[in-house]
Amino acid sequence: MSYLLEQVYFISDVVEWTNLLKVLGYSDIYHTFEYTSLDAERMGGVGNLIIVNMPTGIIGLPVIFRKIPNENCYIDAVSVYGYSGVLTSSSITPEDFASGIKKIKTALAERDCVSFFNRESNFTRYRLPESTETGKVLAVDLMQDPEVYEKSLAEGHRQEIKALRKLNYTVVKSTDIKAIQDFHEVYEQTMLRRGSKINYFFSVNYFESVLKIHSSTPDLRAVYHEGKMVAGAIFITQGDHMYYMFSGSILGVSHYPAMKLILDQVIRENLNNGKKLLHLGGGLGGKQDSLYQFKYGFGKVILPFYTTQWILMPEVYNRLSAHVLTETGFFPKYRSA
Repeated sequence: MSYLLEQVYFISDVVEWTNLLKVLGYSDIYHTFEYTSLDAERMGGVGNLIIVNMPTGIIGLPVIFRKIPNENCYIDAVSVYGYSGVLTSSSITPEDFASGIKKIKTALAERDCVSFFNRESNFTRYRLPESTETGKVLAVDLMQDPEVYEKSLAEGHRQEIKALRKLNYTVVKSTDIKAIQDFHEVYEQTMLRRGSKINYFFSVNYFESVLKIHSSTPDLRAVYHEGKMVAGAIFITQGDHMYYMFSGSILGVSHYPAMKLILDQVIRENLNNGKKLLHLGGGLGGKQDSLYQFKYGFGKVILPFYTTQWILMPEVYNRLSAHVLTETGFFPKYRSA
């Protein structure tokens, strides 16, 4: 399909979407039709790849449109669960990028889209305008030698991993339905224990669908002890990046965090194996908390965590947010109640 210059298009066809990702060059799991559609279904929304063809190249922005509760005509947009962001063909100039983004924002407002929230990728060529650093995320350098990784591994992690192996905790790779169901139970217990918000909870079917995404390489790893799953994690590989996407563990089963065994094994398997980084994410809400410190014990590559907040229809946004009296920093504000 040919796209008129400086016109904004909203793509929802899988073939067209997939072909555009090839034209745009770099992309990962969070930009694909499959993952966006899956996450859109979870949110009760619709996935679109927004594109604009500028004189020096194409801009692409995957979004999920959601109806705003109790509003007949207004919608808002959000990125998928994970790290999305804007894609561009390599030839585009900064001037055309800035102009193209303005056109996308105008087109969103014309569709009665009140606001847009995005978690930025660390690996795209450009960041969206008005993005701000809201924390840090961590990664493991998979191009380092095993000896270098061994020296960088936190001493506490190293000792506890050895202890877990001596106690016969074993890591298993599996995608059968029983393993997925067990992982879902472990994951849900973890989210409840942390007091996580509703958007951190997922169904068994959701995890099963993630593990069937054909455009990437999904991997469920679980730690078993005496026949029982005590911890599990889902990893996704797309191109030369891996992502530590979902994880959970049962509290009180082991004196040592069994998740350390999974991360250590996956890292060692993928060192100098054609991949660049394992993206671990950060602490809760981008904070440098105990979860962040746990991950830091494996990966010393520190990356900025950027988010983007666009208010596209200020008057409508303020009206919708007027009933929210407590300022929590949640965006969009009208969805915080």
